[in-house]
Amino acid sequence: MAGPKNDQVGTTSTAQDHASSAAAAGKSPAIDRKNHAKTCWLLSRDLDGPIVAGSSTKIEAKLVIIAAKPRTPFVGLRLEFPLGNSNGEQLDNEVAGFGVRHQADFKYHAPLPLIPNNVHEITLRFPRDRFTYDDLQPVPEDLRHRFVTSGHLTTARVKLNEGENVRVLGWGKPFANQSDSEVEAWVNDNKPIIDDITLLDITRQTEFLLVVANEQKSLGIKLGGLSLPPALDYGYGKPKPWDEDKYTELWRKNLSSERFEPAYFFDNIDDFLTVATQAPAQDVLWVHKAACGIRESRFSAYAIPDPEHDGVYYIVIRLPKHFSEAFSSAWARLAKEQVIGVVFVKEQEGSQDGGRSDKDVAKWNCRIVGCPQDINHLANHRVVYPDLVVRGYCRDETSESVEALKTFPSRDAAEEALEIGEDQ
Repeated sequence: MAGPKNDQVGTTSTAQDHASSAAAAGKSPAIDRKNHAKTCWLLSRDLDGPIVAGSSTKIEAKLVIIAAKPRTPFVGLRLEFPLGNSNGEQLDNEVAGFGVRHQADFKYHAPLPLIPNNVHEITLRFPRDRFTYDDLQPVPEDLRHRFVTSGHLTTARVKLNEGENVRVLGWGKPFANQSDSEVEAWVNDNKPIIDDITLLDITRQTEFLLVVANEQKSLGIKLGGLSLPPALDYGYGKPKPWDEDKYTELWRKNLSSERFEPAYFFDNIDDFLTVATQAPAQDVLWVHKAACGIRESRFSAYAIPDPEHDGVYYIVIRLPKHFSEAFSSAWARLAKEQVIGVVFVKEQEGSQDGGRSDKDVAKWNCRIVGCPQDINHLANHRVVYPDLVVRGYCRDETSESVEALKTFPSRDAAEEALEIGEDQ
């Protein structure tokens, strides 16, 4: 059995120990909001004992420090099981019907492209501030050959506080490796990985002996969690019953260009309820706000009678480019049923500020025309992007609605009338 050399005494450290040292030195650890994954090896018993996971086995192991938004910061151990053969190909899984696993490529901005993900990840999350670590020292020279790497190698024995357990992330995901039945049996059938140690045994451990490809001092900071940001806060407080005004206020207060990643587990019931309520609420509020903006917009339009049906008109609406830019996403949602309301307005004197105001004189339910270029009696009415053409029936031919409904024999005639300022 190999242990510390005579001049290297194993120490036990916690995050509080490092925080006290930093405070005494007048320094505060810098918050690091990046994720880190350090190559490591998980061993059984001692440094010359069996290697359960690591680059020299079929299971890769990484010491992970998760700090980037929008995830709950933590330190943990990630085990990576291959989904395919040694070349990282999942062809056998695809042929067997399991398919090829993909993941989002976060090197790009949304919408994120999908790329093949050739590993099945199970992460053991250490309880923050509720574990200690000792034996933090370089690997003895006579044992370095066991770990295929160059550079720093540091041992660390992580011990969870009494009554604590790791939180397992990725547990229960479907797994297959048709290229390697042994690996498949480790995950799906809980067969021993080495000696009598199974995957379930690893998740139940309260002590982990690790060899990490990292320098000793830096590793201590990482394990201590001193560089981790505070716990994730969605920023919406306690979940509340539906109230449009309050939810609108929360929505505006938390507007940001950042997007939360999809969450498949939560640290507490409040986080779960926040996501469960805010996602649909914000969707409704966003569409409602856009609908109000569209309702207040004013456009030039003219009508073309349908010669085959009395009282039926095609209406050509000129949508400016900035409208499409501002409302394209919401418009796709609102118009997906192809039925919209069209309100005809008439300018009149008498607004409170002494200017002009609009009066609604008619409202029609219309259906969007998908391919106006295919309609013969619209041949003289040149429709160009981003024009909108709808078809509606005049149900209330009052004098005001008839006056508001301008008809022209061609697009050129309509454009000419618009240029000379005729109401349309």
